[in-house]
Amino acid sequence: MASLIPLLHDLLPMIIPSEVQIVQENQLVATKERAERPPWYQYSCGGEGAPTASVSRSVDACADSEASIESSHDQHEPIRLVDREEHTIPAVPVAAAIQKDMTDPSGGAAHVPVPPPANCPEVFRKDVMVGAIGHMCVSVLTLKPRSATGIRHFGEQDTVVHATTGHGVLLISPSTNAVKALRADLKGEQVPPQEDQPRRLDLRPGDFAFIPAWTEHQAVNEHSNGGDVTWLLMRNGSAPIQVELDGWRGSTIE
Repeated sequence: MASLIPLLHDLLPMIIPSEVQIVQENQLVATKERAERPPWYQYSCGGEGAPTASVSRSVDACADSEASIESSHDQHEPIRLVDREEHTIPAVPVAAAIQKDMTDPSGGAAHVPVPPPANCPEVFRKDVMVGAIGHMCVSVLTLKPRSATGIRHFGEQDTVVHATTGHGVLLISPSTNAVKALRADLKGEQVPPQEDQPRRLDLRPGDFAFIPAWTEHQAVNEHSNGGDVTWLLMRNGSAPIQVELDGWRGSTIE
């Protein structure tokens, strides 16, 4: 009798009628994800609107309001994978000039409010067939121009990425493993910069990529006038698992 159990697994789909499920595009709900500027163009969400070298990892990460700085990166410049802690961005000249000229009666610099930027980074995800299939789920990831996801991994789920529209970038965790990085830190040694930087993979429409389980990665749309980047994410689980991190090999963001 026990020998028939494996056969039931193969015979039941033939006996029990299955149902084809269709999800129309207008039925999908877009969920706003945590977003930020591409790695080489980070700005904080502070009220002053000034650029900073620190990483602001939130959905409402603010964009630079200076057209002069914005236009300097409009030529499809590739991402410069630099060490975030050593990355510095020059101060905004116009904002500095305004604060220098506007002074209060006592002679000190008066606070000059800077209006919020017109465009902030945006990333959306639409989940498809979640919970409908026992061993697979599909999501549609959309990155607006000059937007990037946070650094994250998908837990125990392997993921296949299919690039459908736009020219996007997939950044993969640095080649230096955590053990080697910890050993170097204990010895007071520096990991070679080329080993401690994310690996860049360019994805064009029609390309596929495989992201193994637990692999830290970041999706980036580095262009300002190239339109949205849309990827199809297929994972081997009934519902998507997504763990947000505060940096490469960083801690989990609750």
